[in-house]
Amino acid sequence: MSGVFLRLVARTGGAVAALSLGLAVVPAVPAHAAVAHVGCNVEELRDAIDTANGAGGGTIDLAPKCTYTLTDANTVGSQNGFPAITTDITLKGGKRTVIERSSAPGTPEFRLFQVNAPDGELTLNRLTLRNGSTPFGGVALVFGSISVISSQLTGNHATFDGGAINGQSGSTITVTSSELEKNTADSVGGGISSLGDVTLTRTEVSRNTGGFGGGVAVSGPVTFNHSKVNGNTAAGASGGGGVYLLSTTGTFDSTDVSRNKATGAGADGGGILGSGNSIINLRSSWVSGNSATEVGGGILSQHELNARRSAVQDNTAGIQGGGIWSGGTTRLDGTKLKGNRTTAAGSQGGGLFAGSGTATLIRSEVSRNRADGTGSDGGGIYEQPGSTATIDRTKVANNHPNHCAPTGAVTGCVN
Repeated sequence: MSGVFLRLVARTGGAVAALSLGLAVVPAVPAHAAVAHVGCNVEELRDAIDTANGAGGGTIDLAPKCTYTLTDANTVGSQNGFPAITTDITLKGGKRTVIERSSAPGTPEFRLFQVNAPDGELTLNRLTLRNGSTPFGGVALVFGSISVISSQLTGNHATFDGGAINGQSGSTITVTSSELEKNTADSVGGGISSLGDVTLTRTEVSRNTGGFGGGVAVSGPVTFNHSKVNGNTAAGASGGGGVYLLSTTGTFDSTDVSRNKATGAGADGGGILGSGNSIINLRSSWVSGNSATEVGGGILSQHELNARRSAVQDNTAGIQGGGIWSGGTTRLDGTKLKGNRTTAAGSQGGGLFAGSGTATLIRSEVSRNRADGTGSDGGGIYEQPGSTATIDRTKVANNHPNHCAPTGAVTGCVN
């Protein structure tokens, strides 16, 4: 699994070599030259990007109510629709400004942008970006940094990783007040895949599909602020319908992770999957209405989960942990674990399945969870031998067929 996700993309030798040689002979110029205005013409926009690269950066104003439709890559053999970004460049759109790869039959596959390290910084502001198609990052392959502001990334595709954006090691991805929707990746990260840092603020990641990590898949730190991760699908066996974390930290602050699905055979973690040494931090967040074929309908945590003033509600798993499957250290503080269920015969832990390590619930609520199916057990909490689950000042009520299992195992729980 990790071998697939942690692949690096080699940069095109010619482009990088030319950049390196240029740095040796071209004198430094001030960043952000004068603002350029371009008409509704693809070649004019390509020329403006070339000029901004040569000038050390700049802002390019695009025409409002214009669709820039690319029918070919920037150069023969390239996988990029525009010149690679090597400096600090802002593309500023307006009302109904669109950049797209043509959907006409026979159009070659290419992404829209590539952002090179060390100095490439691309800002996309007030744009719709659609129909990019490439192995890595339909909208952008990022070695440097990218900022997406008040924009929509939709209908893009990657045959490997990052349906809309693929961030390589050392990259930075920042998305603010934007939407990533209906993007697809055959392998990892239907919306975003990244080995670098990712921050999403007031952003919606919805209806994307990936092999694993239907919405977002990362092995670098990711933060969601006041955002939504809704209706995404992980179609492969590994899971992570909404978000897939690979040995990293995922922070969810006032964020809604809902109605995501891990649908593949044996798939886990319908809402959030924290694999390896991942740390999941929930603060005033909601994980609801997610589903997984096997375990962890809402959340699967192999290492550490901290939830404070949050809700894990109405999630479904096949065999274990309708709400949460915990394989390490889990601490719920002031958190509701409500209305979750497992469905298979012999299933366990409608609300919480403690598979190993410790699970501690403080000032929380475990209610209306169900372990359905013949011979199922632990409607509220199931503590597997070798693990420890403890409740403190926590309401446990109206779970089916019982509150906690095995009988007497969960400290503080009375069936």
